Amino acid sequence: MLELSIIMPLYNKEYSIEQSLNSIINLDIDHSNIEVIIIDDKSTDDSVNIVSKFLEDYDFFKLIELEENSGSPSTPRNVGITKAKGTYIALLDADDWLDSKGFPELLKQAIENDSDFAFGQAIKHSDKNISKIATFASYKKQNNLIPYEIEKIFRAVGPPGKIFKRSLIVNNDIKFKHLKYGEDKLFFIEAISLSSSASMNPTPVYHVNRYSRNVSLVQETSIIEKSYLNIEVLKDVILMNIPDSAKKEAISRIIEMDFLSRLFNRKRFLNSNNKKDYYKVFNIMMKVLDKNNLVADDYITDNSLGAILKLVTEKRYDDLIEFITITTGKQKSARFLKDNQSYMRLPTPLEDIEPVKDEIYAVYNGTSEMNGEFYEIINVYIDDVQRINKVLLCEISNEPIEKEVSYLVNDYRILIKTNDLNFDDYNFNIKIVYDNYKSVLVNASYPSANINYNLNRQHYKVEFTNHHSKNTHPSAKIKANYLTEVPESVEILKKCYVYNDVEFKEKPLKKLNKNDEIKVCDIMYTKKGTPRLVTKDKQFITANKEFVKIIE
Repeated sequence: MLELSIIMPLYNKEYSIEQSLNSIINLDIDHSNIEVIIIDDKSTDDSVNIVSKFLEDYDFFKLIELEENSGSPSTPRNVGITKAKGTYIALLDADDWLDSKGFPELLKQAIENDSDFAFGQAIKHSDKNISKIATFASYKKQNNLIPYEIEKIFRAVGPPGKIFKRSLIVNNDIKFKHLKYGEDKLFFIEAISLSSSASMNPTPVYHVNRYSRNVSLVQETSIIEKSYLNIEVLKDVILMNIPDSAKKEAISRIIEMDFLSRLFNRKRFLNSNNKKDYYKVFNIMMKVLDKNNLVADDYITDNSLGAILKLVTEKRYDDLIEFITITTGKQKSARFLKDNQSYMRLPTPLEDIEPVKDEIYAVYNGTSEMNGEFYEIINVYIDDVQRINKVLLCEISNEPIEKEVSYLVNDYRILIKTNDLNFDDYNFNIKIVYDNYKSVLVNASYPSANINYNLNRQHYKVEFTNHHSKNTHPSAKIKANYLTEVPESVEILKKCYVYNDVEFKEKPLKKLNKNDEIKVCDIMYTKKGTPRLVTKDKQFITANKEFVKIIE
């Protein structure tokens, strides 16, 4: 039997499918032990032709073409699982890519420990930054875990960073329900709840494409429509035959994340002219809970979300709007220190709300000399300093690039030797990890609750910069120096080259000279976020403005 089946639904992804498939080819793994099943959902672009070229060169790629469009990834995934022959399954979206080193490492760990599930670190790439997601499932290397007992595990119920046994799915007859939104949630809640063993690993295994160029069916679905679909998901979860503890965590996730957080605690809600629609769908959700003798308060783990629940259930809508204006940062929140913790100062109408406190607030306090040694001082406001696990230097806007540093704790102060505060030539923030997987960046200034004046830059994070910086996420630089909107044609300003791969790692196909004109059909991004122009021939050239300019 094969070790792994990678299942990829495909619909109109000509701009990204090649990068996804190349990431599989580049896996540090014996290709004879894997298969890749691509299920096309009646694409109308060039996706199938691109895949066909891979089929000619690699016998472990398989293409299944559905006779009619199903409208969501559910049917393609179910077909892929049915056809799969691997012991383990990984789901890969055609927008995303796998990590060449980390993914094989996670698979090996799962096989060696006979784990039902294996969780690795997923990395999200956006125009603004590169960040880790769902660290609660991958903060250390560990085996023999009970999957549904991993804290917050149901807060990330999509394919990224997951490998699971095919037998678990088949033996329990778990299928993706045909939904426009929420099918992942149902599938993984049930699968994780019915599994008995898991491994986790902090190595990056899966890269999520969230560049603005990438628009999916999920992103096109309105929040109100998503919320009605989440009500159907909630009904199904309530009826699931799964352990009680797993069900409670899953319901908590739906109430806190999908309703209190994503429905209300967003600027989108504040800007809406149809807030009645928000209240209506929330009240329907509450009626579902009531019908099943469930009380929303029993599922609240976050005091800020608990405050939102209180305000909306009491129909204090003006107070709700004022509270969310503060929590979303649309209005600068006033904060103050008390008993070595940071609290949000709320206006008078909200004084009955339980105090909203930060689990941890850290602020840089400069350099001090002690016993002939220079130290960087960080004051930490937390209930128990023993909750702190480690201190990291993280590249600005590129969280996965990090370095752990040694530190001392003196009372509620973190002391780092000044000479140790060195991260090659990277510009960096200081990150404190606590409670194993939670983290916070160190602030540049103390909190202020002055209601008469705003303290400028109160929420700025401390940044250490180096004029020799080699920062690898060029988001700010990109906007200034690269084309980021798709032009019809460009003129070549300097000699450059045409490549067959977006990373420019393969040998150039040909040279372009000054004044050459090239027709362009798209923009794709490298793994580090650098834009490349896609030519009409599906080849790649630089988007750097020093080499190309738009032909008006």
